[in-house]
Amino acid sequence: MTPRPTQAARPTFILSLITLLVATMLALVSTPALAADELGSGDTPSGFDPATGLWTVGGAEPFYFGVPEDTPFLGDWNGDGVSTPGLYRPSDGVAYVRDSLDTGNADRQWSMGNPGDIPLVGDWDGDGVDSFGVYRSSEGKVYLRNAQTTGFADVEYYFGNPADVPFAGDFNGDGIDTVGVYRTSTGQVFIGNEQVTSFADTDFFFGNPGDVFIAGDWDGNGTDTVGVVRPSDNTLYFRNSNTQGFADGQVDFDAGDVPLTNQPVRPNIVATASGAGVFSTLLAAATQAGLAETLSSDGPFTVFAPTDAAFAALPDGVLDGLLADTAALTDVLLYHVLAGRQSAESLLAAGAVETLQGQQLIVSEAGVNGVNISGPDVLAANGVIHIIDEVLIPPSMDIIETAAAAGTFGTLLTALDAASLTAALEGEGPLTVLAPTDAAFAALPAGTLDALLADIPTLTDTLLYHVIDGAVPASVVSSLTSATTLEGQDILITQGEGVLINGDTLVSATDLLTSNGIIHVIDAVLIPPSMDIIETATDAGVFDTLLAAVDAAGLTSTLQGEGPFTVLAPTDDAFDALGAETISALLADIPLLTDILLYHVIDGAVPSSIVSTLSSATTLNGDDIYIADGSIYINGVALVVTADIQATNGIIHVLDTVLIPPAGSIVDIAVGNEDLETLVAAVTVADLVETLSGPGPFTVFAPTDAAFDALPAGTLDALLADIPALTDILLYHVVSGAVTSPTVVGLDSATTLNGDVTITVGEGVFVNDAEVVITDIIA
Repeated sequence: MTPRPTQAARPTFILSLITLLVATMLALVSTPALAADELGSGDTPSGFDPATGLWTVGGAEPFYFGVPEDTPFLGDWNGDGVSTPGLYRPSDGVAYVRDSLDTGNADRQWSMGNPGDIPLVGDWDGDGVDSFGVYRSSEGKVYLRNAQTTGFADVEYYFGNPADVPFAGDFNGDGIDTVGVYRTSTGQVFIGNEQVTSFADTDFFFGNPGDVFIAGDWDGNGTDTVGVVRPSDNTLYFRNSNTQGFADGQVDFDAGDVPLTNQPVRPNIVATASGAGVFSTLLAAATQAGLAETLSSDGPFTVFAPTDAAFAALPDGVLDGLLADTAALTDVLLYHVLAGRQSAESLLAAGAVETLQGQQLIVSEAGVNGVNISGPDVLAANGVIHIIDEVLIPPSMDIIETAAAAGTFGTLLTALDAASLTAALEGEGPLTVLAPTDAAFAALPAGTLDALLADIPTLTDTLLYHVIDGAVPASVVSSLTSATTLEGQDILITQGEGVLINGDTLVSATDLLTSNGIIHVIDAVLIPPSMDIIETATDAGVFDTLLAAVDAAGLTSTLQGEGPFTVLAPTDDAFDALGAETISALLADIPLLTDILLYHVIDGAVPSSIVSTLSSATTLNGDDIYIADGSIYINGVALVVTADIQATNGIIHVLDTVLIPPAGSIVDIAVGNEDLETLVAAVTVADLVETLSGPGPFTVFAPTDAAFDALPAGTLDALLADIPALTDILLYHVVSGAVTSPTVVGLDSATTLNGDVTITVGEGVFVNDAEVVITDIIA
């Protein structure tokens, strides 16, 4: 049973009682009455009359929305900075929201939770838009959804006890709402600052039993704090900190109204920047360029806002020059503006974003174009501001001009000109170019470059194999396993000591920004594959036996087909290790040969960067192979000695051992092994045959007959007569999942179906005190 995180006991019952009494007296202390507009710049209380459906919200005219049974809420449903009405109908678990403060029908509706759940409203993911969640009181469990659509909860966790009253707010000022609970029986408040099952981050006493609890940002400091409405006097008592103490203020309510809080209407981007007091130069420049009116319009926009200090740090004369050149000034300012409302999180996920100026910005952990974002996610009514420490200057040169200015791409530029691709890389883009240096071209085998320059179609293909459509910054490249080039084939991307292309070409410099894209510098020329899997294997000269077997099985045309396929290709030496007699037998048994060969083929292109993350993969013969990372081992016995040999229709990984498909289930293999007769008998007696013949996968540490014989006299007979004890012992030899020997030797312990075993590696591998004598029998 999951423990309830707020049930931490007070040191003593007496202390609890004394604290409760003091808190109750504090909340009852009379404080000077405050009018709603004396709450500062923060939330103002609003009300909903459940008898009539009448809303009274801030300065808006009263309006009607909903029916008496509805639970009312205020939320910013569209990210415009204005809180408008929402309703949750407990009878059917449907939410209804409006985007304006007037009488009318719902703009949107969706289902959330079960009838009887307690609804919650908040900005659960910090995107500036509120959505619904529910608190299932019977479970003490929170369910939150980030979208205003019917669907499963995005987040769910336990908090509080059944019968607690939940509330939501941003209690630590991080822009993300979380859930607290109010224990009405004691007047105790529990607040959690994360959306996880945990103990309360803050707990204290406030209010009286029977008070109606609400939370709001009463003083406008960006942090929500507690308040209670006391039905006996229709008064809201609130505190400006989430601590125990006297009420900081009070506000009267109309009798019978359901108390609500509404966020104040946020100012637009220009007004928000003006109020901050550190953007005078930016605002003056925007006004001169005629953009202040634009940034005050509906938008929404995302603005990277340089501070006054950032403008002051520009080289002498640069700012004056911009202010004297309205077109250039406008260009620079629009380079700081995106269409739409984009949070810091969404920008980081995108990697590259297009500005209203038309060029790309690169967003990474380092900031935007490498400039620090010192103040992310400042919300405004028509967008969001991200405060930056430097002014962003848009690149003035295109890809060709940037490469020419660098002075290290002369050969690349000559080749582009010969292939008539210069104009394409001077075009609008955006494009991403993997640019080989002059040294990379010089490292090609003698005569290769001259041959390319004399063969324009091949040269064009080679050059286009270095170009990706779109702006792909390094932060995105490093997260990819492949990318499609303009030549049409994929390049493979792996992480080693840096980012590697096609396994051995290093990206030596990244994110050279141009007006129409990005350049990443590479230390070798990429040659696109021109041969299919069969042709590539033939050209390698070490797969003659494999090719003969493929031809005998009638699979040659398959592996010359469109694909893509991934072939785990045993070398001639690997086949020689089987012995001439075995090879002859296989070539004479075409169904078995076909089965073995298809056990070496995976559907799709699976580069080593993906293989190393897998624990298993299904082959074309229908059986799984099992993968251990590090040096990549297949089924614990076959080492991938060379990875990522590209072909036009797939990838070849070279193996040092031929893989043999499993001959049956774990039980089948044990039955066929004359050294495991006692184990098979025990499994049968314990009625585990069906389990160990099931889909699994399982890993079995299988004691031999000799191991059973070594038990003290009478032990085996006693176990066979005591089925529960026998079952426990047998399950202590079984691990869930396929754990091959390369993985086992890296473990200190393993969890069996009946507890943990220890694993030690010395002069042999030992499970507890038993030595592993044979490994990796695949079933």
